[in-house]
Amino acid sequence: MMLVTSRGTGRWVIPKGNVGPTASLHAAAAAEAEEEAGVCGALCPVPIGAYRYRKRRGSGASLMVDVDVFPLAVTQELDDWKERAERERRWFSLADAAKAVDEADLRELIQSFAPAQFQLAVRQGGRHRRPPGHPAKGNSMFAWFQRLLPKTGNFFELFEAHAATVLAGAEATARLLDGGPAGKEHIREIIEREHDADEITREVLKSVRATFLTPFDRASITALIGSLDDTIDEMQAAAAAIDLYDVSSFAPEMRDMAAIVVDAARLAAEAMPL
Repeated sequence: MMLVTSRGTGRWVIPKGNVGPTASLHAAAAAEAEEEAGVCGALCPVPIGAYRYRKRRGSGASLMVDVDVFPLAVTQELDDWKERAERERRWFSLADAAKAVDEADLRELIQSFAPAQFQLAVRQGGRHRRPPGHPAKGNSMFAWFQRLLPKTGNFFELFEAHAATVLAGAEATARLLDGGPAGKEHIREIIEREHDADEITREVLKSVRATFLTPFDRASITALIGSLDDTIDEMQAAAAAIDLYDVSSFAPEMRDMAAIVVDAARLAAEAMPL
């Protein structure tokens, strides 16, 4: 995650600010992220948490402030932004970010986030194998359970790869709805991701028929992969309609929905490893 330094004290904090009289909370959060950190992207309108800290006012008073935290999927890092000369921005791992911040509530909130350390497929969005010596970092509590399950079929690996592909498609959809001259490229990526997902789906369905003993109910396997595939199919259908009618500008509500899709896809990809 990205942190920025505060003005004056140089403490590591998340971008934040006051809400204007007419702005929504998530719109204000997006504006602060661009002004303070120089980043833009798909911002989910639903907060993922909140924290409190004590802020010193100009009068000398030290008052408690409540902060709602919104997830932003960064699609662009600006070379120049409003407060560039006043702040430093830096990417941290979740563990390092928790250590870097001073506010106890914010530290606890960061520590509650699941680390998004997926397979290589998450980084590249396709069905790539994990490099030797780099085991999956899924839910280690249940790793023993997976070892007891049948190895034939590679269902868990296929589910992880499909979830990673859905996440990549969601991020491309968010970039598309963010507007800009690269819309055709984002549409092409969404279509390619949908084709990748179809290949994974076909392999899962083939494995279900060919595997004598599946790790869990066959109907549940087909239902899960079908739901994942339906998700990216909807993204592809939206991209095709945007391309057909040459839509280049999008209402804020559409961008909000895309941000929700990205956040949901991220959660699915994090939850998928067993």
